[in-house]
Amino acid sequence: MNIKRLSTLAATSSSLFHRVWNPLWNILSLSPADESVYPAKNISASIERGRLSVAYGSRFLSKITIRKSREYTYEDDRYPQPDSLASSLTLFLSEFGVSGVDVTLLIPKAWTIIQTVELPAAVRENLPEVLSYELDRLTPFSAENALYDYRVISTDAEKLRVML
Repeated sequence: MNIKRLSTLAATSSSLFHRVWNPLWNILSLSPADESVYPAKNISASIERGRLSVAYGSRFLSKITIRKSREYTYEDDRYPQPDSLASSLTLFLSEFGVSGVDVTLLIPKAWTIIQTVELPAAVRENLPEVLSYELDRLTPFSAENALYDYRVISTDAEKLRVML
């Protein structure tokens, strides 16, 4: 009977130890450089047909909070012109007293070009420079007139498939 009680007590204290120690260890072992710890503020602006949706939010300890949001409408169900977009964002910033934050711009899919390209495997080390140089051949735009990104889809000894 005493052995059974002793083993139950040991299991209970072990469980209690883990319940207390594990969360404490998670807090003590956090790095100040970890993105989930660092507070961040951001404005997200989504361009849509006939409107611009803007949200201001923050993140601290992985908790995201939307602080302010606003929707600006435009006539004729058309995409906003650059000057209208800039004035709406400026109005949002001044109205809510927001400054010094990162801005994420979400553009319509109709404004994007997605191209899959096969390149020689030898360009792997210089891929960003090669894509910048070849952009006018691969798309209707030059590198100076476009914002672009890429992702390597597959690779083998001879070829590199890239989504541009």
